[in-house]
Amino acid sequence: VSASAQTQAVCALVCACKRAILITGTPSLQRPIDLWIQIDKLKPGLLGDTLRSFACEFCDPRWTAGGPDKRVSNNFLSFAGCHRPEELH
Repeated sequence: VSASAQTQAVCALVCACKRAILITGTPSLQRPIDLWIQIDKLKPGLLGDTLRSFACEFCDPRWTAGGPDKRVSNNFLSFAGCHRPEELH
């Protein structure tokens, strides 16, 4: 089972529950992008309407060369950074 399938299954379960506590082994302080799905399932809309809007606001988006040959055509927008972390505390 893929990580994505597991996430979708857990998200469906959380949405069906009256109360939920989510825990993770991921150090979320390193990458705010990891927080959005977890928090959005507990309190929808708290961090913005979409993952992309949150990422553009708090994850310091940067165009990054992707793939082993770093060709321009493989560029993608990376949300691995952090911007304005004090607002997330």
